[in-house]
Amino acid sequence: MKRYLKHSRIPFMLLAIVSLTFSVTFSSCVDPQDDVVPVQPGFVLCSDHSVMSIGDYHSSSRNDAIGVLFTKASSAHTAYAVFLHETSPVQFSDTIGVDMGTNTSLDSLCGYHNTVALYKASKAQGNNGSPLAKTVFDSLSQPGFFIPSVAEMRILISSIATINPVIRELGGDPLSVSPTDSWYWTSTEVLGNKSYQSWICSTTSGAISESMKDSFHRIRFITSVSIPDNE
Repeated sequence: MKRYLKHSRIPFMLLAIVSLTFSVTFSSCVDPQDDVVPVQPGFVLCSDHSVMSIGDYHSSSRNDAIGVLFTKASSAHTAYAVFLHETSPVQFSDTIGVDMGTNTSLDSLCGYHNTVALYKASKAQGNNGSPLAKTVFDSLSQPGFFIPSVAEMRILISSIATINPVIRELGGDPLSVSPTDSWYWTSTEVLGNKSYQSWICSTTSGAISESMKDSFHRIRFITSVSIPDNE
């Protein structure tokens, strides 16, 4: 390059103009999306279903926060968000001896379908059956949330350290990590004893245990989140 400039007849000022023009042109081609932070666990889910970082939420959002993203979409599942608040512990079923028709697989991401099955079973019994499901459909102000299956609950638990500080900052109820009070209902009935038992899951270890359906345990609702590919 030095040899070229020595023998060039192009005036220095012209070289400077050419250089400046090239710089501006190159800069204008930089994708503004390069500076966008990729969607990740800990992002805020708003009432209009937009998803943004906690910083962007505080600085620009005109919508209320309703949840926190706890996992990105993958080849195995959609993105999921957890609801900001808990309700009082409830019974899975107030009627013992009834098969609610849920998927009993411990590996199935079927919480939404399980929740619908619980609700339909309750309606079929004269609006008795599952206080757990009725809480979702009759008491929750935001549509689309459901009771996680065992597999979905374990995904949620794996992100507790990331999402609990954000939930707390948004004025929500962090998931319990107390060794003596860490059990949450899943929407999965126990294979072989569906009429009487369902699975509960510990937020401190991810362990599961059978529980009688008329027992009272914590619940935490989640929802699937559709995020455009360019976010």
